Amino acid sequence: MSVLTRWFLGVRKNSAGSMVRRRPRLGCEVLEGRELLSGGLARFSLPAGPVGTSTYVGPITAGPDGNVWFVEAFDTINRPFTTSNAIARITPTGVVSTVVPSSALPATHVYSLTTGSDGNAWFGGFRSVEGSAFQGVVGRVTPAGGLTVFVVPNAFTVDRITPGRDGNLWITATGSNTGGASFAASVTPSGTITEFPLPGTPYNITASTSDRHGNLWVGFTLASLVISQADKTVVERITPTGKVTRYVLPPYHVPAAPIDGFGLSHPAYHAAITINGLATGADGNVWISEGTNSSLSIPRFIARVTPSGKFSQFKVLPRGVEGDPGLIVAGPGRQLSFMVAHEFAVVSYRQFKIGRISTTGHVSLVGLPKSTDPQVNSTSISITAMTTGSDGNLWFVNNVSKSGGIQVMEIDRLTVIDPRRHSKGK
Repeated sequence: MSVLTRWFLGVRKNSAGSMVRRRPRLGCEVLEGRELLSGGLARFSLPAGPVGTSTYVGPITAGPDGNVWFVEAFDTINRPFTTSNAIARITPTGVVSTVVPSSALPATHVYSLTTGSDGNAWFGGFRSVEGSAFQGVVGRVTPAGGLTVFVVPNAFTVDRITPGRDGNLWITATGSNTGGASFAASVTPSGTITEFPLPGTPYNITASTSDRHGNLWVGFTLASLVISQADKTVVERITPTGKVTRYVLPPYHVPAAPIDGFGLSHPAYHAAITINGLATGADGNVWISEGTNSSLSIPRFIARVTPSGKFSQFKVLPRGVEGDPGLIVAGPGRQLSFMVAHEFAVVSYRQFKIGRISTTGHVSLVGLPKSTDPQVNSTSISITAMTTGSDGNLWFVNNVSKSGGIQVMEIDRLTVIDPRRHSKGK
């Protein structure tokens, strides 16, 4: 058993050489170094996009056919939004193929991707129409590549899409006829759309998830980086009938002195400037990845909220260590996985870590190694999407910039063994 496998299982060797479970510890355990990834990390380079375009790999999800599906964006350099997206898939062994070519999605840009309970993949986004206007759309893609696109009548863009418990899809959208206000909507497998207003929604929706009771949860970003006692970071729960309940995240408490030139002299200010990710855990609670501004020397947390609105917070990075938890997904196993961008200001280097958090709040982090390619600009490596695959592994997208402006796309597979499949001592 590799070191990385033992990390995910939470086991260790005793003095007799047998595998035993580690007793969970509270707090943050940082595990770093190449040996942790020995045999556990596979990196698959993706084919380059059309000549004269800049390629970006965006949403990624466990597809309806057992493979991992993802979106490729091909934008003409210096002329954004003039070309289209394609939907592709990668097998567990790294073989890439196109499901929906860019020619089938003219002037369409895909922001989110998921798999519905109807056995099809679904996406949300927008398409450019005559007069440089945008029109929000959702799309249904069969495993064989059959494509159907539905227009969301009042949407400027469709930002998030997630499957619901009732067989429908939940979406969140930015309104075109409501002064840019956000709203939620339910989409049936046949494309019937029912919109629900979000009264008093003050900011942009940044994340969403559906819970086991069929509700949609959405998270927001605050309007300004300068935060005060008056600012409140919130999540909202929307029932299938459209009833909205708002929950305010608990505040941080910091010394009553200015911080890093922002002039934050309040004894308490709210936990997050943005909610970077939401996921529903195996415990039935919603888990929140809280984002701040990296200049603020405060602890970083992942929060848990129960269906009744009770919050708990778990520290991810200690005070004074720069970086924010970002994407968070359920699994593998009964854990949740998340990404952290760890800033090293002295050497101008950003290291991405993959973390896990148990439903009791035990946190572990593993640092991903830098690329061995000398042309790779280490400060430009970014994890842009993450999902738990049908194969039980964690999959994530690396967008890597090389010298000369060359963009290299990778999809990485991190091998994870579900601890529920292993009995104690094995």
